[in-house]
Amino acid sequence: MDCILHAADYRNLTELKLFNFTKEVALNYFTNESSLQYIFQEKITNLIIANKDRCSRMVSLEYYSRNVYEHILKFFKKLKHLSIIETFNRFYPPLSLCHSPSTSFFSSTLTHLRIKVSTLDDCFYLLDGRLKQLTTFIIEICDTSKSSSIIHNMDDLPNLKCFSLKCYRQTNKYDEKILPLLHRMTYLEKLTLYLRIQNRGRFIDNSHIQNEILLNMPRLHSFTFCINTYDDTDDLFRYVPNQDIQRIATNNGHQQCMANIIKYNSSCQAIQSTQRFNNRPD
Repeated sequence: MDCILHAADYRNLTELKLFNFTKEVALNYFTNESSLQYIFQEKITNLIIANKDRCSRMVSLEYYSRNVYEHILKFFKKLKHLSIIETFNRFYPPLSLCHSPSTSFFSSTLTHLRIKVSTLDDCFYLLDGRLKQLTTFIIEICDTSKSSSIIHNMDDLPNLKCFSLKCYRQTNKYDEKILPLLHRMTYLEKLTLYLRIQNRGRFIDNSHIQNEILLNMPRLHSFTFCINTYDDTDDLFRYVPNQDIQRIATNNGHQQCMANIIKYNSSCQAIQSTQRFNNRPD
């Protein structure tokens, strides 16, 4: 990296992509003693990291979050765009803020953040006011079953225009945590959801999507989601017609949609709605 960045005077350099990133890169290069300090702190506004580190029981998420993720945000003084992505077949350590002060992972310049976090609480921490300038927030939550009783800041998020939330594990926190979070985002223009909801008592159907999500986001022009609802009640399963989903899409000026229904067995039933609503060309 030294040889490349010192090979010429990159006057227009603003974006940096680091592949096969490990915590040693942060510890060795993102320091005040580094010969690349000026470039990192005064030129780079967009940073994309393909994280090669693996998450394991041997890795302290608190240590990793403090010495890698938080350090990056402090060290890159003009950072506006930060994306932490996985390398092939690598599950990198997620950000964990549960034992950190409210001043940690703070930025007054960051507008775009893509990151994986440990719990649902970490998502709320990131939206408690420490990243007020965020317009795009793309987040994957590793474990939505772990959630504290802490009362988080529930103020509206007027600057947030694009939000993507993915939870690959089943959660029972949809009504209690996730839906109130979405209600804070009345200025959203683009929304992506991937959720697996368990034991809610009711499936996420067309009426719920219309009344609880779409009506609260009048500026929304792109909505992509895959929602799986699981329940153990035998008689709860019901079919949501494609035409009902299409009606919601039409009423909101959206197009392109489909609905898939899956019944796994008599003891556990699931409905999956997979849709893309978009009234503008990509």
